Amino acid sequence: MSLLNPGLLTRLKRTRLVTRTAFPASGIGERQSRNKGAGLEFEDYREYQPGDDIRHLDPHVYSRLGTHVVRQFALSQQLQVTVLVDCSKSMDAGSPSKHTVALQLAAMMAYMSAAGGDRVSVAKYASGQLHWFPAFSNARQTAELFRWLESGDASGETALQQLAQKSATGLQAGGMLIVISDWLAPDFREAINTWRSRGQEIVGLQVLTPEELDPAEAGRGPLVMSDAETGAELEITLNEASLASYRKVLNDWLTTLRQELRGFAGHHFLVRTDSSLEHDVLADWQRNRLVR
Repeated sequence: MSLLNPGLLTRLKRTRLVTRTAFPASGIGERQSRNKGAGLEFEDYREYQPGDDIRHLDPHVYSRLGTHVVRQFALSQQLQVTVLVDCSKSMDAGSPSKHTVALQLAAMMAYMSAAGGDRVSVAKYASGQLHWFPAFSNARQTAELFRWLESGDASGETALQQLAQKSATGLQAGGMLIVISDWLAPDFREAINTWRSRGQEIVGLQVLTPEELDPAEAGRGPLVMSDAETGAELEITLNEASLASYRKVLNDWLTTLRQELRGFAGHHFLVRTDSSLEHDVLADWQRNRLVR
């Protein structure tokens, strides 16, 4: 489990995702479901309807009131948590790379969810293909997941809408969807709308390098910028005017992305590649009530 250190794993084992619109709807888990059924904890009565299991009739109510009622019990079920990791070539930037940090974030989310008894599905998107790890709901299975996450390289171009379309059929309505990417793709709105149409509570984790957040980190003067995915090069001069222009464009982009993701009770979290996973990232999630 080299992706995450033992101390962080210990903290994650006690941490749980907090949902806003997502809800548990399958299997047997630890979250109280909206559904009623043959659980252990009595919750309510309702009037008997033809086809109901007569074993759930309450004879004591019938003897007092002459009315057939059915006992209902609270169900504890699993939340479906889906983690999608953008492994396009642009994620190779930085030291540590955005790719490495994205895999660590995926490992954190998967381990935390499985430790809480949720059902977890994880997929990597690279070179236009979506690769799924078998779904699981036991934290012991994350050792194999971590090895799988570390296999393979970042490759191909970022295409969030293509990722959304390829992943949509595998999403369970009412689930929580965690998308880890730099989100620097012009089709992010279309992707968000596609995922939202599948009834997902979307958590967007945006991974950026310090230099992407502030090019002044790379110094001043002439600079050749190269597109990691296409190889196209652009010669620019870093000065106060170009830096101010860049910061405005980036700020506008982040504001729009944040608004799009937070609509309909979604989430947006910006993660710097030089951040501490435990002291910065996890603390930010707790402070903003993504986890408890």
